[in-house]
Amino acid sequence: TMGNTNPVGAGRVDATKVRTEGDFANPRVEQVGNEYVAYVQAFSFGYLPMEMKFKAGQKVTFYLTSPDVQHGFHVERTNINVQVIPGEIAKVSYTFTAPGEYRIICNEYCGIGHANMLSKIIVEP
Repeated sequence: TMGNTNPVGAGRVDATKVRTEGDFANPRVEQVGNEYVAYVQAFSFGYLPMEMKFKAGQKVTFYLTSPDVQHGFHVERTNINVQVIPGEIAKVSYTFTAPGEYRIICNEYCGIGHANMLSKIIVEP
């Protein structure tokens, strides 16, 4: 697994309440010291927050879940590739070293609007 970014289970939530209760009801990025924490909701057919900004060289920990169906969370040009399962919280950390835009792509077929399920990360110098 050298070089892989493997997600770990970080708990469970009631998928029917993801949009209304807890950390995922308010998807956001928080800076905690020199690190970032991002609470991300993958849903048919998008991600919240729709855009995330981080500083290069600082660790980011993503917490991911879905209120509806299985989705993917693949960040291009990285080894982040998470299966997002309704009610399950996945946790993955990564440090972006190169500034630029990184697209987030759903790589698990989730329905008719799957091809339009994109978001982005902006990494600033």
